[in-house]
Amino acid sequence: MPAELHMSVDERRKYLRLMQPSYRKANKHERGQMLTHMEVATDLDRKTLVRLLQTDLERHPRQTPRQRTYGADIDDALRIQPLRLDKRAATPYNAGASPPYPQVQP
Repeated sequence: MPAELHMSVDERRKYLRLMQPSYRKANKHERGQMLTHMEVATDLDRKTLVRLLQTDLERHPRQTPRQRTYGADIDDALRIQPLRLDKRAATPYNAGASPPYPQVQP
């Protein structure tokens, strides 16, 4: 068993959703104690916890799609590369020629 277990993002959100109502009702001193406890439990800093506890804690889908990572020159190279591999693999092995790898003699 690992020495440290870390919460996934979904587990953190679930934990914070449980703590959010009592955090909102607590006074300043109690909030400080709760933040200390939540810091230890989630491995998040206080500023992040305060920001998250003021939101609805729902994960929203991306508003705009991601931009293309590679340019046109890389796309062209990726489109050509499989054709080169197919040509090499399609060449028949000539039985009279030396094999492409060294032979081990027993």
